[in-house]
Amino acid sequence: MNCMPLFYMGIILCVSALTAYAHSSNPIAHLGLANNSDYYLVLSTVDHDTASCSDECYPVLAPKKGSTANEMSQQWVDLWSTRDWIYVGYNVCQSVSYSAAGLPQCQGYLGHLGATFSPPKNAKFAAEEGKVNITTAHGNTLFIAEFVPDTPVEPIIVPNPVRYDTVPFRGNNIAAAEFSSPSIDWIIQDGFPNKEELKHFAEYGMNTYRIPIRWSYAQPTLLGPLNQAYVSQLVASSTLYLEAGFNVIVDLHSYMRFQPNSMIEPSHAGQVVNAEELTDIWDKLSDALLTLSKAYPKQLMFDLMNEPMKDLNSRAVLDRYNAVIKMLRDKDLSNLILLEGAHWSGMHSWLTEKDQQGQTNGDVFIPEFIKDPINHYAINVHQYFDSDHSGTQLNCTSLPVEKIKSFIAWADKYQLRFMVTELGGADAGHCQPMIKDFLTLIHGSSQLLGWTLWAGGRHWGDYMLSNYKGGGSAQLPQVLIDADFLSRPKR
Repeated sequence: MNCMPLFYMGIILCVSALTAYAHSSNPIAHLGLANNSDYYLVLSTVDHDTASCSDECYPVLAPKKGSTANEMSQQWVDLWSTRDWIYVGYNVCQSVSYSAAGLPQCQGYLGHLGATFSPPKNAKFAAEEGKVNITTAHGNTLFIAEFVPDTPVEPIIVPNPVRYDTVPFRGNNIAAAEFSSPSIDWIIQDGFPNKEELKHFAEYGMNTYRIPIRWSYAQPTLLGPLNQAYVSQLVASSTLYLEAGFNVIVDLHSYMRFQPNSMIEPSHAGQVVNAEELTDIWDKLSDALLTLSKAYPKQLMFDLMNEPMKDLNSRAVLDRYNAVIKMLRDKDLSNLILLEGAHWSGMHSWLTEKDQQGQTNGDVFIPEFIKDPINHYAINVHQYFDSDHSGTQLNCTSLPVEKIKSFIAWADKYQLRFMVTELGGADAGHCQPMIKDFLTLIHGSSQLLGWTLWAGGRHWGDYMLSNYKGGGSAQLPQVLIDADFLSRPKR
């Protein structure tokens, strides 16, 4: 997936997020968030349809200065139609420091609060700690939400996971922990999947979640120790999902490269990693995940590398995987291992794109060459439907039917199970009919284990492939329910 997510001033940018929308008429509603607390509010999240922050979304709302609204830090939003809404979320902090680049850093994190505005004048507020006023443009208080430490919060009830008789793994990527950022702190604090996301997608019948992680965040130097703060959040999110009965795929989202600069995507530049380095990080990650691996051997899966690029031929990629597989099996770990091929692991190119040695992924990724003593692995492919199958363009123009059928025939021939851990498309651009037709094709194979959409998660905003609330593909989960590829959980 070639989108370059970037976290800047508390906002996720994929191509262009939080664009100021120009309108010729006055907004229907103009609502404000006034910081009437003793805490700093540091902007962490903005999700919206076509609403916009007035002037800009302020990165910090300072504590109250006086007793009137005009003396407090305020954030105003404009709503332009009855369909518009906007969510503004802040981390509640005892104080704020600033990085060398001028970015606010939360000091003394106390909790998170957020306001969701929708016409005509209503606002919904949620918080762990803090006190704010939600006011109208005329200064009338809609309501005051006041929270104190240890106040019980209404529990988020997650439905039981849906079980499918065939194609058992159906779900989503919950992405953000791999995003580029000038600081890893916000990712450790708020970047990993949470219970609200689990509840949201579970209500659409999704039972499997792929969690992408960035190599340099998990292991800042090759062959060095893990970043325990980052990895502990991975373990915490995985534990939350697994204990609730759902399936988790841990995805090393690094393109068979290592890039220590957190503002540069590994897919754009980075050091090609060798078998020793790949084995080393999975050795350490599997140690961190050891308790979960043993407790949930059928639910926790390992995606050894996301989309290896053209730096390596298919056999060199597989040789690296075989070294990792040996290490994991020597630890007596029986978890399913997912293997992505070279050239971005596209299903459409699996049997046609040749490497420097004149071989395709289909020539190399066969049982004869995959060295797993317990034969518990699956081929992992991705598929998008824009003109170059990259998932970076709005319009979907090509469903490579014959190439997909050829891949299925190849999997059937070698009795190789497979998963599609990335597919998606916007609500526009003819994408969803192609997604439905694609799923119809692959569901005809007895070797298909499942699929996960790209992408979900609260930090995507209105990104065109986001199927979370307010995203450009937010209709997709319901479309798949209507087409019987997903089922709502029973109450």
